[in-house]
Amino acid sequence: CRPPRPRRVPRPPPGPPVHLLPRTVLIVDDDADMRLYLRGCLRHLAPPVARVVEAGDGLEALRAVRAGGVDLVISDVGIPGLDGRRLSHAIREDETAADALGIRTTRLRIATFVASAVAPAAVGSLYATYLSYI
Repeated sequence: CRPPRPRRVPRPPPGPPVHLLPRTVLIVDDDADMRLYLRGCLRHLAPPVARVVEAGDGLEALRAVRAGGVDLVISDVGIPGLDGRRLSHAIREDETAADALGIRTTRLRIATFVASAVAPAAVGSLYATYLSYI
């Protein structure tokens, strides 16, 4: 009499390699409560974001991106300074100029939104969209 064979438990499909996940996310919104809310949503994602940086306007956000280390930008469209669309264009122009000079850059993912309240599922969806690009 042989002992029963152990059941094979199927493994979940592998996720993206850890080194490709956004380690630093920049949240850009002039509403401090919305930044706090989005920060909380990002903490509860799987896998969680390692670092969240905040900016209250487009110019502050552009300085943060230019300082380096930002992997993903989540921005409101209606922000002071540079609005979300102009911020996106400025970031892309910086990357294009760097490419022309032969400076190696990593393409940032940028998500802009217009909302009075963003559901946690929407933040998860933005994150899933980011993961689908890598």
